[in-house]
Amino acid sequence: MIPKKDGVDNEIRKQVMELEELAFEKGYGRLKYETIEEWLERLELNTSQLKIYQNVRYGNKYATEEETAYFKEEISRIKAWLQTATNSRK
Repeated sequence: MIPKKDGVDNEIRKQVMELEELAFEKGYGRLKYETIEEWLERLELNTSQLKIYQNVRYGNKYATEEETAYFKEEISRIKAWLQTATNSRK
């Protein structure tokens, strides 16, 4: 499932959309019925940063600069893994 970026102005949400696009391109895309938690768990990835995403996406809250930096760092790690991963975790 490839998300649409139109109209997204929050850095946290942009990071998730970029991650989903890369994952899709690499064969690790999120399935239509999966929540973001289920998707990352299926790939055996760290889900600790999802509270920040959930607060921004569904709680209409804004992340602090510290939370944003942490989130971006975690997403960067996942992206790096996707760049080198084999499709054994699909």
